[in-house]
Amino acid sequence: MKRAQFFIITSLIVTIIIAGLTSIVNYSVVQPEPIKFYDLSEHYEAETTKVIDSGVYKDKSEELIRADIDNFTRDYLEYAQERDPNLQLVYIYGNAERVTIANYRKGSAISVHTGEEVNVSIEGGLRDVVSKVSYGVGERQFSRDVVERMEHFKKVQEEIQNPGDWIRIDIAGALHDFNLQPGNTFYFVLETTTPGNETIRRELTSA
Repeated sequence: MKRAQFFIITSLIVTIIIAGLTSIVNYSVVQPEPIKFYDLSEHYEAETTKVIDSGVYKDKSEELIRADIDNFTRDYLEYAQERDPNLQLVYIYGNAERVTIANYRKGSAISVHTGEEVNVSIEGGLRDVVSKVSYGVGERQFSRDVVERMEHFKKVQEEIQNPGDWIRIDIAGALHDFNLQPGNTFYFVLETTTPGNETIRRELTSA
């Protein structure tokens, strides 16, 4: 009888241990779904529409609306890059008489061509924030640079007077054409890089 009880108790203990391990495995596998690149682009689209509509409703000047868009974009990038450190963007706001282009990309310049044959180059306004990490292997010490995030560090805007009814922007060899209307329109190109080093760009308009 005692022998049978021993086996029953042992079996129960093993079952409990296996159940516990299964729970741990299941828990480690279930991860919250990351915010995807397309979610971030749609969020930016929706929020910039609100910024522009609010400025128009409050009868703000063009200068103030442009400043609001840029301030919001900086704040948004700070938020979005915590979720996707590779996120970069270019935006265009204006009309056939006056257009503003901002290059919130890292390092490389964009080329801008207009219907009135105006050609400008705008340097990127983001750069990597790098920290040095030290570690030891046995008695030897090593260090390496690690990119933590990107930051805004300089003016990234260019304003063009009388650009005509279209504008073309060359982003790393990819051409993006936008029509300019008598009224203001807001376009943007959002970009990220996948873990496999694939570049993804999405072109949208929010006004």
